[in-house]
Parts: sequence; structure tokens; C-alpha cells
Amino acid sequence: MIEFDIFDARADLKRIVKYKAKDLRRIKELKAMRIEWERRQPVVDKELSQLTEEDIDRGWGEAFETEKHILHFSLELSVEDILSKKQQVREYDEEIEDLRIELEDLERDMEECILNETMELESYRDMELNRASTMFADEKACRVRLQRIRWGTRNVRKRVIWRERQDVKTLEKEMLAKRQVEELGVLAFEKKQFVKHKLEQAIENAARSRAKQNEVTLEMKRDAGISQGFDEAVQRMQAITQEYSFQYRLPKTDLREDLNSAMCSGCGRITCDCHLKGSNTVGTGNDTPSKKQETGNVMINPRSKNRLARRWRYQD
Repeated sequence: MIEFDIFDARADLKRIVKYKAKDLRRIKELKAMRIEWERRQPVVDKELSQLTEEDIDRGWGEAFETEKHILHFSLELSVEDILSKKQQVREYDEEIEDLRIELEDLERDMEECILNETMELESYRDMELNRASTMFADEKACRVRLQRIRWGTRNVRKRVIWRERQDVKTLEKEMLAKRQVEELGVLAFEKKQFVKHKLEQAIENAARSRAKQNEVTLEMKRDAGISQGFDEAVQRMQAITQEYSFQYRLPKTDLREDLNSAMCSGCGRITCDCHLKGSNTVGTGNDTPSKKQETGNVMINPRSKNRLARRWRYQD
């Protein structure tokens, strides 16, 4: 806003100075014209005094009389014009003085604003420098602390004292025994309340999830179109797979029944101890006939006959 005011004041000052110069030129022109008119008056008077009857008949007398009157009234009007122009010039001088004072005030305000802005930027710069120095000092202290920790000797005195002193546990038990019954009761009550709150929260969450599942199930049961659509999709997919899938039409066999496979025929694992269990049951003489029959029915993997010890079991 101050810049706009300065621009307007300078424009007004320039305009008034222009008007003042124009009036001064007009005053100068009027003064020059007055000099010419004053020089012309004696000439006109002389011509009037030297007129003859012949010149009067030709109209020169009337012309010189008219010129004399014009010169007389022009001199009087020029005096008024000069005085009015001088008065206007004085008014212009007062306006120019006021505008110059106003312009000086605006320039002073502008300088104050620039100074305030500079001071604010300087304070912001000082603040940033202080903050940067503080951050640098903190970072340096942190690095020094980490370096000391990294290269410092490990202090195990606390652990050694805790391990060697056997009376610490005794003192802890004594301090626990010295506690008031009310304090212990409050601690136990708070613990019970915490456990109770957790249990109630778990029951509430389970009930909420079960209610949501029941709502979903009811919605699915209510909408018979959804279940019917799923059934039709499954039937169509079964028909497509039975008609076009080669894997569905291949005969399926159990790998445990294949003697050349690596899987055990008893438990279905690759490495097991079924052969050791079978040998133990065969070696004992007091086994029941049912157990012997079961042992005879077990198919021993030929790849595991050469194993001499029990191996680790690996799930499929």
C-alpha cells in the first residue's frame, strides 16, 4: 500500500509541476506581449498625429483608433492575467510543498518497513543459527556418547554382584513379607480385576464374531438364489471337468501300495522306524495272534531294510 501511495504522490507532483511550468511560460509570454504592446503605443499615437484628411478618408484614422483601444484594453487585461497566473503558481507551490512533505513521509514509512523486515529476517537468521548450533552440539554429544559406549569396557560388576550375593533374594522375600496386608490385597484385587476385564472383553469379542457369523449364515440361508446358483455352478464345473479333464479320467492309486516308491506303506512317511517296530514284535514270543497277524500284514519298505538305527521322522 505504501508503494501505491508513493506512486500516486509522485504522479500528482509531476502533474502539478507540469501545470506550474505551463503557467510560468504563459506569464513570460504575456510579459513579452506587454513589451510589444507598450512599444506599439507611441507608434500608434505618432501615426494618429500625422494623419491627413486623405488618410482619414481611406479609413486609417479609424483603424489606428481601434488599435489604440485594443492595445489599451489588452495591457489592462494582461495585468489581470499575469496576476491570476501568479496566484495560481503560488497555489501550485503550496501543493508541491505538501506533496513533497507527504512523499518524504511515505518514503520514511517505506524505509521503516524495509528496516523492520530486515530486522525480522535477521532475527529469523539468528534463530536458525542458534537452532543449528544446538542441533550440532546435540549431534556431537550423541556421537561422542555412542563412540564412548562403543569403545568403552563392558561393566559386569552389577551382574557379578547380583550373582554372587545370595542374600538379595532373602532381602526381597523379607521386604515382601513386611508389606502390609492391605497393600497386598489391593495389588491382588487389581490383578484380578485386570484378568476379569480381559476375560470379559474376550468373551464379548467372541460373542460379537459369532453373532456376525450367524448373521452371515442366516442371510445365506434366506437367499435361496445364492445357494441354488452355487449348486448349479458346481454341477456345471463337475460336468466340464469330467468331460474335458484328462487328470480326472486317469485311474488313481495309493503311493503307499507301490513297492518302488519312497513312502512307507504303514505310516506314509519317507523315513520312519516301522521296520524296527516290526522286528521287535516278531522277536517277542508272548504276542497275541491278532498282533502277529497285524505284523504280518504290514508291508516293509525294501529301501529301509538296511537302516541300522532309528532315524528322525520327517512329516510330509
